[in-house]
Amino acid sequence: MVGAVRRAIFLNNISRILIGAVIAAIAALAIIFLLYPYFNAWFSGGTTWTAADFNNPAPEEDIYYLNTTGNFGGDTGYYYESTYLFIPVGREHYGAMFIGDNTLLITKSGSPMPDFDSDYTVSGTLKDFSSDERNEILIPFRNEIPSELADIIYPKILDMTDSENKGLWIGGAALAIGAALFGVYWVLRGIAFSLNPNGHPLWKNLARFNLPPEDVLRGIEADRDSGTEKHGKLELTRRWLTFRTAGSFQVMRMQDVVWLHGYLVNGRYGTTYFVKVYDRHGVEIQAPVKKDDMEPTLQAIFRRAPWALAGTTKEAEQLWKKNRADFVRQIDERKKSIERGESSGS
Repeated sequence: MVGAVRRAIFLNNISRILIGAVIAAIAALAIIFLLYPYFNAWFSGGTTWTAADFNNPAPEEDIYYLNTTGNFGGDTGYYYESTYLFIPVGREHYGAMFIGDNTLLITKSGSPMPDFDSDYTVSGTLKDFSSDERNEILIPFRNEIPSELADIIYPKILDMTDSENKGLWIGGAALAIGAALFGVYWVLRGIAFSLNPNGHPLWKNLARFNLPPEDVLRGIEADRDSGTEKHGKLELTRRWLTFRTAGSFQVMRMQDVVWLHGYLVNGRYGTTYFVKVYDRHGVEIQAPVKKDDMEPTLQAIFRRAPWALAGTTKEAEQLWKKNRADFVRQIDERKKSIERGESSGS
């Protein structure tokens, strides 16, 4: 049993290190290749293009904070509406500018493009048309304007939204930096627990029994020799309940069990069945079981802890959350009644 817990701790540490490294790496890539170019362009004042620059081949990379001035041709009448769960959450409008011998399409969020009689200076990200913009905006627009204008549409679009919505970029930067720090912290925790397995939460949780963890595990192993009952990954002995997965190990004393009930989760691919068990210390075990095994599992636990509350009500849930001490006190009274040979009332 000691070896099984050590293996669970080892696998848990490997998982921590790998997950932390992946999170930190993704966040670092976002900072380096997405956020840094944006903020560097913002703080440096961006890049200014004249009409002559638009006559050169279009750059392959996006250009943040590109500033340019041209004759405003007006709103095209086209817009792209973003939705979430079929609810509109944003709208981008598209306009046209004449810059030298080129027609530049521009986009901004919110209200339609205003009309300007004079030169119009804009700032935004020069980038490729998305597939939706190409199919729903660019192609229809080209088809309805004179061919001599359609032929001089610049192959990239200037997105003014990035310049307008600085708050979103600041929020994204904070999120990416926070994710990177969290990933590094997770890696360091995994390394620290690998160097000191006795400091791992899986090992320290065994201390609530007021015995050295090795003695607790030896007691469980000795109890297993008297017979076990398995339900999925739950294992029941006369005095102990254990739940083991590849990187986790949870244990309860049967005498500490105060509440148990079934729990269903309805998902896209069907219903998942769980057994939830709580002990007097506030520890919860949530173990998946097969549909036909949920009731036998609960009955097997209840036979070993007949004083526990079996089933759930809103009142029980509220009492557990708000006053666990009173919840445990009521169960202790039931337990004393059983020990005196009285009915448990269940």
